[in-house]
Amino acid sequence: MKRSYTSPSLRSLLVWWTVPLMVMVSPAAAVASDAGSVVSAKIDPVPLYASPDEANPAKTAPASSLPWHIKETHNDFYRVSIDGKDYWVDSMTVHASKTVVAACGRSAGGVVIAADLGASTNHCK
Repeated sequence: MKRSYTSPSLRSLLVWWTVPLMVMVSPAAAVASDAGSVVSAKIDPVPLYASPDEANPAKTAPASSLPWHIKETHNDFYRVSIDGKDYWVDSMTVHASKTVVAACGRSAGGVVIAADLGASTNHCK
């Protein structure tokens, strides 16, 4: 009996290469350890929204009142407190300074090699 060769489908090739790549990348997901601060504005005054889903600003604030501590992020908006009241700022209208720390998993077998994420002196914790 003669067997004929059939080329693999594009879908099977994508699954074949995507799954191992996802497994390799997922242990090194970045996690925000501190929400950060809004440090400068792209426009002045800065529009402030009552919620991240609002279309029209509730009020505006001068850029001279920066920096603002970011309490939370949602839908590309930052929740900040101004004059004791919480508002949402569109991330596209401001510059934020954020601290990010990588959370890395251990390599297979528990042995760290140079190719592992976090093998440097600034390693993952």
